[in-house]
Amino acid sequence: MNKKGFFVVLLVLAVVILLPYATALADVLVEPDDSFYRKNSNRMRVVNRSFYANGESGYITLVREPNSSREVLSLENGKHIYIMFSYDDNGTVWGVAEINISETETRRYVTGWVQMSQLHPVYNSGMFYNENRDNFIDRQFNLSMIDPDGEVLLWTWPGSGKTNGTLNIDNFSREIDEEAGNTMYIDKDGREWGYITYFYGYRDVWICLTDPSNPDIPAFNKAPEPNLYPAPNPDSTPTTNSSSLILAATLVSLVVTLSLVLIFLFWNKKKQ
Repeated sequence: MNKKGFFVVLLVLAVVILLPYATALADVLVEPDDSFYRKNSNRMRVVNRSFYANGESGYITLVREPNSSREVLSLENGKHIYIMFSYDDNGTVWGVAEINISETETRRYVTGWVQMSQLHPVYNSGMFYNENRDNFIDRQFNLSMIDPDGEVLLWTWPGSGKTNGTLNIDNFSREIDEEAGNTMYIDKDGREWGYITYFYGYRDVWICLTDPSNPDIPAFNKAPEPNLYPAPNPDSTPTTNSSSLILAATLVSLVVTLSLVLIFLFWNKKKQ
């Protein structure tokens, strides 16, 4: 094998080996950078969902650890907070969150704990599922049943009016006949929807099998308005952002960097 063929093979192997790991890391469970969490990790329960702040005083206060008097920050009612794990302290359940307190593009996170009784869940796909499960149909579906006009839209739930990304069927030529889900829902206008629990990185989303690429499907089933304690007069409070997982992006960047290095080495050898 000549040098050109060697570098091409090496480049292909690098992409083939590293990219699956980058995809898999998208599902890695993110843990907070928190000393109390680390000391009690065996007693933590995974939550990983969004809530509204809903304190009786019009705001919630996050503290350094459960039952601590050391305040981290306060959030007025109605603000979103993403709880990663919960901890049961003799019947009082606490949740831990990482919150971005930076007002610039460079994020800076602080970790804090709050009693779960001061939070109100944000309506999500799981709540829709539980409320409508008696209307679901047990029927398998796969991507070959879909005839999209472009990319397939992924919806948070049927009739939500909110999408959660897209899916390109052309990327699944080998998997097109594999089962993508086994739960279907038919709305009042006869549209068929399929629920994807998990399919090659896509998790907890719905596809409109009848009209998979239409962004203008009416929002006939919007999330109900939360019943919250009123917030006080607005003060200066930090904004809340959910924690981001960067390991997958790091590996993808590694693939790109390695590819550029190999290309440079190949052309440099060729010039010599």
